[in-house]
Amino acid sequence: MTKVFYSSIAYLGLAMWLLACDQDDHSNTDLYIQIPDESFEAQLIAQGIDSDTTINQQILKSDAESISRLELDASQDTVILDLTGIEGFSNLTYLSASFNDFVTVDLSKNMKLDSVSMIANLLTEIDFSKNENLVYVQLESNELIVVDGLADKPKLKNVQLSFNYLEALDVSNSGVEVLFASDNDITTIDLSGAVDLKNIFLKTNDLESIDLRANPLLETVVLSDNKIQSLNVEENKSIEYLWISSNSLTNLDVSSLPSLVHLTIHNNPKLSCVNIGTGQDIPTVTKTEDQQLSEGCE
Repeated sequence: MTKVFYSSIAYLGLAMWLLACDQDDHSNTDLYIQIPDESFEAQLIAQGIDSDTTINQQILKSDAESISRLELDASQDTVILDLTGIEGFSNLTYLSASFNDFVTVDLSKNMKLDSVSMIANLLTEIDFSKNENLVYVQLESNELIVVDGLADKPKLKNVQLSFNYLEALDVSNSGVEVLFASDNDITTIDLSGAVDLKNIFLKTNDLESIDLRANPLLETVVLSDNKIQSLNVEENKSIEYLWISSNSLTNLDVSSLPSLVHLTIHNNPKLSCVNIGTGQDIPTVTKTEDQQLSEGCE
């Protein structure tokens, strides 16, 4: 009987201890966010965000939730390899984390974000589906092959994606005004809903065609170093600057562009004549000697 009694007490004690541990773990989950990357946490400490001032792979949830603007650009001593924990900064509106070496990032919990800058990391894909307040996206010089969730973001104004490995891009947003996506591998692009688009920079891609008919406000169009065979700009009467050198054009008509002040057309071996309007004067034209501008190209 005595042995049974003491065994019962032992089991009861063990059960209470396990319950206490479970409660502690639950309490930690409620109070803390895990920050496994020491460089990430070191930056939070240096900026006075992590209030316990100790690198211990965690930060108080209340510390993270008090921040609306966070700058994590790498320094010589703090290159971030893992941004796990960023999801706990649920009130962020601005995030800059450039020149680090992280490969992935989850921004699905940062639903107040309006500005994201992550230049020169190792990102291969990113999803903005949950970030409905986006205004500015800057992701140059990563290794991106997929960017999801940019379409149907009515507040989005400025998108910068140059120097990546994208093959397809959908930026069919009514509010986008500026798109930088040069030096990618883009073969298809959807700009059909981008009615406010004013400036596009798409040089050095693999485009064989591009439809600009839904973008009547375009002012600057940079399409050099692609494989474009024809370009219709009849609906783009506000174009001032047009770069379309180093393509495969066989004909080009710019007679509908009364505001055109700069035209670059060299290195289009099959383009001998560009059609212009009566009395149309284009102050700056870069072309080869055998190319001409005429009111009656055949």
